[in-house]
Amino acid sequence: MKTVTQLGIATTYTPNVNFSNTNLFFSQTSDLQVDQTSFNLVRLASKVAIAEVIQPPNYKTGLHDSWNVSFTTQLYGPSVRCNPASEDVLRIFAGTSSSQFKEASNQFYYAFTPVVINDTLQQIDFSISLYLNQDPKYNVQTWIHLNSENYVCQLYNTSYTAYVASEQGVQTTTLKSYEDVGPVVYTGKEHDERVSYAAFMSALTKITVGYINESVQGGIPEAVSTQVLNTALINSVDLRLAIDDSYGLVTTASNQTFFGLLEELSRNITLSLLGSTHFRYAASSCCSP
Repeated sequence: MKTVTQLGIATTYTPNVNFSNTNLFFSQTSDLQVDQTSFNLVRLASKVAIAEVIQPPNYKTGLHDSWNVSFTTQLYGPSVRCNPASEDVLRIFAGTSSSQFKEASNQFYYAFTPVVINDTLQQIDFSISLYLNQDPKYNVQTWIHLNSENYVCQLYNTSYTAYVASEQGVQTTTLKSYEDVGPVVYTGKEHDERVSYAAFMSALTKITVGYINESVQGGIPEAVSTQVLNTALINSVDLRLAIDDSYGLVTTASNQTFFGLLEELSRNITLSLLGSTHFRYAASSCCSP
């Protein structure tokens, strides 16, 4: 997961994200089950989820508050890919006798971090955003049920190419292309970029975990325990089937599915890291006024 940069127009060094500095993302303790996800990371993820767009960068030379610069940068970073649950996961769902699961299964929407022991789902705890299972194949995942469909959202390593444009101090970041390299395996014993990636997954999961009761009257949910309805994910065609347009942050109708928007959100969060003073590096020398 090495970080790669590419020189662009009027640049010496393009800014990038140092995922190797795991302390920026996650503070490991003796108890790896304790959530130590960076507050700055959680806050950034929430801002991106609400705004529905990549957060604008703020690259300055220290000499000028308003200048023009454009450059292209390449990096490896995390993303999330959501796929229909495999037969093995569906079998785990079907074999669960937990009363907590039975209650959740009556919801229109619910999402949780799997706690699996001996191929048995132990609990559904909507307060958990990161858990280290005995079998690492269940780690850095979110299991999501939406309108009778079951999906698994998995952390991936992804190659990004982004273009940063600036004119008179107004700066934007645009995703030009991306390619998923492969799923991330995280056991909790790593001390490299995978720790930062796991923290990223935790921050994103904090947004999705919880449940929504579909209302039978007026499209207003009767019970909600998730941040999803406070974000742009509410604009997905899936959720709009059950929720009235006047509820929450609904702005413009989207023809994307919930899982399509969630995958896009994960990429937007990564590219927002590129413009954040908390996570980027080499930004002070990246650009010429």
